Amino acid sequence: MATTRRSWLCLVLSLVVAMTCAQVHSRLRFPEHDVISAVQGLISRSLGSQYLSQIEIAVQARDADGHDTATLDTHNGRLRIRGSSATAIGWTGTTTT
Repeated sequence: MATTRRSWLCLVLSLVVAMTCAQVHSRLRFPEHDVISAVQGLISRSLGSQYLSQIEIAVQARDADGHDTATLDTHNGRLRIRGSSATAIGWTGTTTT
């Protein structure tokens, strides 16, 4: 009997926590961040700030399904990295095709 009561109590508490989280999540405002500054910081920490002048960073739109996008090429003798988020741009620098 005590085990059944404890199980029900755990279930009710779990539901209360889940409902509270759902209500709070709908009111959360996630912070905006500057993609360019974030990537420049990543480059400075990873390679050194002396490379910042050799890399062009730009923001581009997400694809039609809302997924992150990124491209890597050269432009005017500099490496150009474009992406829809700092995460997409940072990931581009770690992958090869």
